[in-house]
Amino acid sequence: MDKATNSVHRHLCFMRITEIFYSIQGEGRYAGTPAIFIRLMYCNLGCAWCDTRYTWDKKKLDPVNIINISKISDQINALVSTSSRQGTHIVITGGEPLLHAAQIEKLIVKLKISGFSFIE
Repeated sequence: MDKATNSVHRHLCFMRITEIFYSIQGEGRYAGTPAIFIRLMYCNLGCAWCDTRYTWDKKKLDPVNIINISKISDQINALVSTSSRQGTHIVITGGEPLLHAAQIEKLIVKLKISGFSFIE
């Protein structure tokens, strides 16, 4: 693998994460379902009704929050193992998740290998 390809490959293995937490899905068809939320950084839409504007601010991006996809999976597994809650529902939210499309695909594969069956 040449140097440029290796650099792109490494970039695709990391994601900018604002936070990972356990909560209740409050929107849509699965409202009321316990879920693990992966909140991503950045958004290019600027919706007036957005309740997570803090994810837009690049100045607030802590380098600690640029996380390897394997570490994200490890954090989620640790969160599940220390919680009394059951379930494998995961919500990937933003920021704008589509800005991370290539990384999300890799993350979903990793999460499914780890046994998480429902990812939205």
